[in-house]
Amino acid sequence: MKIELSIVLCLMGVQFFSQDIIIKKNGEEIQAKVSTVSDAKIEYKKWSNQEGPTYSINKHEVFMIKYINGNKDVFNNDPQTISPSSSSTPEENSLPNQYILRAPASNNTTLIQKYSPEIHITTKPSKKDSKWFFPVMAVGDSSLLSTEDLEVSILPIVVCNQDQTATYLLRYYLAIKNKTDQTIYIDKAHTFRIYTDGSYKTYYDVNPKTIIQGGNTGIGINLGGIANVLNIGGIMNTLANSTTVEQSGQNSVAESYSQQRILAIPPHATAHLSEYKQAHVKGKHYENISDAEFWGFCFHNQRGALKKGEYIQYTEETSPYANKYYITYSRNENFSSYSTLNFKIYTRYIIGEFWSSLLNYKKDDLIKEIQQYIPDFWKNPNIIIGECHYISKP
Repeated sequence: MKIELSIVLCLMGVQFFSQDIIIKKNGEEIQAKVSTVSDAKIEYKKWSNQEGPTYSINKHEVFMIKYINGNKDVFNNDPQTISPSSSSTPEENSLPNQYILRAPASNNTTLIQKYSPEIHITTKPSKKDSKWFFPVMAVGDSSLLSTEDLEVSILPIVVCNQDQTATYLLRYYLAIKNKTDQTIYIDKAHTFRIYTDGSYKTYYDVNPKTIIQGGNTGIGINLGGIANVLNIGGIMNTLANSTTVEQSGQNSVAESYSQQRILAIPPHATAHLSEYKQAHVKGKHYENISDAEFWGFCFHNQRGALKKGEYIQYTEETSPYANKYYITYSRNENFSSYSTLNFKIYTRYIIGEFWSSLLNYKKDDLIKEIQQYIPDFWKNPNIIIGECHYISKP
């Protein structure tokens, strides 16, 4: 299955919008006021400029229109047949792979509000331009965090980066709870994080990471790239967790780490989508094997627009930065049918001050640094903090 198709299928989660939304088959969303839907084309005006020109798009490029009144037009809603995987059996290949839409659970709205709390920001505005800022994040109103099967929690954790003299980093785990009496399977190769600019990553990498430990050979790393997204059919037979150790160079050991593609969550258990892990190389040198969630790729390029101690508040629509998440899961080991959780985390505030994991903070010092500006931080674990970043010159 192509990546584009997987993303489109993920977009079928129940969401609520204040305008018409045209969802293209490549995953792109257009905020619009739709005027005409013909056999060949869809005509619309941009929602932000309804007095402006009329645009048109070929109907075959569009997957769905979600109208302002909640109605939907789906132009290709047939169950999708997944092309066979080379590692799957004929019996597995013959299974129909069908998308099943799961409705939000009764606590879904409560969860969204939980991760978008009202916060008290204490600042001392200055006349000096800020060179740094850090973001405060929130969960989008249309997010699907809970169905009858699964529930997502966003848990803060302070981890120790031992490679930088015991620097402490603020990270978050996406904890996924199985609410059912049966095992739920998550396909990490079809689980995406999509950035503001449309780029993305999957949570599964087919290439192992090799670290050379000790000896005089230094360190060698085989990272791979963005995962080759494999076909869903027969995925339970494709990979398992493995660690391979072999001698390499003088008194050195090469250790390879490979990921598990399918995350199986037992009944009523909780698992993390990704975790922060380091491997010891030599002396005080460590290398990251995997990382947890953090939001440090926000950019603010208006030097002078934000003074030290000032903050800017955004709405979901005006926010300059957001990550969209799509988690593909199934109640069936062979993924004969599957569903998705989808949610968005966006920048709600940026605060013009500097706290940084680059400094040699201890755990408590890091928390105190943030609490200078957000007194409730860490007393309220649902306040989501991003990493500090530069403000660029115009």
